[in-house]
Amino acid sequence: MRSLAACLALAACATAPEPPPGARLEGCWINRQAGQTMRWTPPPGQPGVLNGVRLGGNTARFVLRPSDQGWRFCELNAESERCWIVAEGRDGSLEGGRAFVDGQGERLRIEIVGDGPSRVIFHGRRDGCD
Repeated sequence: MRSLAACLALAACATAPEPPPGARLEGCWINRQAGQTMRWTPPPGQPGVLNGVRLGGNTARFVLRPSDQGWRFCELNAESERCWIVAEGRDGSLEGGRAFVDGQGERLRIEIVGDGPSRVIFHGRRDGCD
């Protein structure tokens, strides 16, 4: 009986859905080798949305927001924004590009694939927000 319960518990863990990208991103991150930090914070009055800023080297601003297609990852500049659908599975076309948000515990990698050469937005480890 105990082995059956253990198998069921293990199966539940193995099939548990991955948390949404916002839950994986929120907080502060650092890449000491590149001299970069990244901070993701929720703006007041916009549930589910996160604003991101990458400092060090070339400063950049981002936003992650829910959309009718799942999640959209956008890079902001003074004149416009460029957005990609966040890839949340193995299926689907890369046409137009996809943002891959790989946040597992203490590590984060954000990469744009399928929109020209692959481009790493950030790759680092979780850090305390000062």
